[in-house]
Amino acid sequence: MALVACGLMMTASCTVAHPGGVGSPVATSPAVSAGTSAASISASADGMSRTSTPPPAAVTTTSRAGSCGAGRCYTLGAVHRIPAGVAPESSGIVASVKSPGVYFVVDDGTGVDQIQALRSDGSLVGAVAVSGMSAENAEAMAAGSCGEVAGKCFYIGDIGDNGLKRDHITVYRLAEPSLSPLPSGPVAADAWDYRYPDGPHNAEAMVVATDGSVLVITKSTPNPTTEVVPPHRIYRGAPGGGELRLVSSFTPQSPARRVQSLFTGTVVTDASYTPGRMLLLTYDEVIEYVAPTAQADPATFPSWPRRELPNPPMIQSEGITADVSGCGYEVTSEAGPGGGQAGLAGVNCHPE
Repeated sequence: MALVACGLMMTASCTVAHPGGVGSPVATSPAVSAGTSAASISASADGMSRTSTPPPAAVTTTSRAGSCGAGRCYTLGAVHRIPAGVAPESSGIVASVKSPGVYFVVDDGTGVDQIQALRSDGSLVGAVAVSGMSAENAEAMAAGSCGEVAGKCFYIGDIGDNGLKRDHITVYRLAEPSLSPLPSGPVAADAWDYRYPDGPHNAEAMVVATDGSVLVITKSTPNPTTEVVPPHRIYRGAPGGGELRLVSSFTPQSPARRVQSLFTGTVVTDASYTPGRMLLLTYDEVIEYVAPTAQADPATFPSWPRRELPNPPMIQSEGITADVSGCGYEVTSEAGPGGGQAGLAGVNCHPE
């Protein structure tokens, strides 16, 4: 969590359809420009510096109601408020496979020991306690394989470290819980401890590769005398824990419309990976990276073609997940510096 003392004013609205919010008015972001600059990748694990220039990004046509490009169109759904007192610092989100239309979120407050199941309209299904978890700063959630066991597992990333004081971070892995009925007690989870090879880092984004390895994207901070944000680092951890390995680093592109990033710099607050596609969230934008092949290593995503997608109009957006279709996505936000209720909003996808 990183509080931002700023306001956001939306100037246009439209009506779009969204599960749980059909025909609801919603303020949308203004048009974004097509095209991007090259991403820089450096500091590889073998100690060799390298720079890679990705192919040109797909051309994107954007309107206040959404955007079209690469055969897909996106429309913003309504912004829904999560009930008061439920995950007010919502920072990580995954889509349920067992219960379509349901999303699990995690709060990044100290001592959190549960995740919350929400419908797409923000209403609460229920809370699920996680055995052995008492998170210091759970900033991320991701979905991935369960290793040797069939089914989908959720990974909770207790990876936040604003003070850069932690000697390790922890990732909790649990099988996706069934919600019919809600678990009567804490669900079993594995706790994997990781350490950085070069001292503490703050992070809010984490994904799980198809081989079960964990990728942590650190959150750099702006230089206090300039608006320049140092590169974000990508670390990989083997299943089960241990020492993380530096894979590469990159600098996220500046958004077409800067609001919160004027105060924070352009920093990554979450990511969502499905084979061949990475969604990256910052305070002011959603960036889609498309791999040259579905088998591409997700750690190489900064070199993939990319484009900006619609970003729901919420303050302090800190969680993103692809929906079960693999095309649309859902974004969750903290209550923000003014307090109150967290938010949840979907972006629908359909053929162009």
